[in-house]
Amino acid sequence: MIGLSADEVLHIYTDILYENFENESLTQTLAGNYKKRILVIIKSTEYDVGDEALLSKMLQACQLAQDDYYLIAATSADMIRPLITKHNPETIILFGMSLDTDMMKLQKPKYKPFRFNQIKILLCDSLPAIAKDGNLKIAMWTQGLKPLFKIP
Repeated sequence: MIGLSADEVLHIYTDILYENFENESLTQTLAGNYKKRILVIIKSTEYDVGDEALLSKMLQACQLAQDDYYLIAATSADMIRPLITKHNPETIILFGMSLDTDMMKLQKPKYKPFRFNQIKILLCDSLPAIAKDGNLKIAMWTQGLKPLFKIP
């Protein structure tokens, strides 16, 4: 590259190498005190206060109180990695979001808990979809939450 001007090689570096997602406006903590280091992440565009009652009932059935987890609404799946870095969770439950982003390529089935970097993760459909479909509620409980929290 000797003899090339900066203008001749500048096109190589057009990709964004780093984005700062520290902007708090991209996420909103809705509830919780995080005593058990559980992150419950909901896509903010699908969040409905009415669905929070369903979520609360599901988590209470797992013997979790509101003090045990953070309920966070995020604008996009790209926010998941910065939230993991910031909060260092032991468990993550994602509603209506995928881990298959530009930064992380994890194509895992829904309602099947798995571990990634020592973090237990459960991928789920959106809360409105679960609220409307009894089969999704059953899958969430029997295949997702019971194994995740080792409920007999």
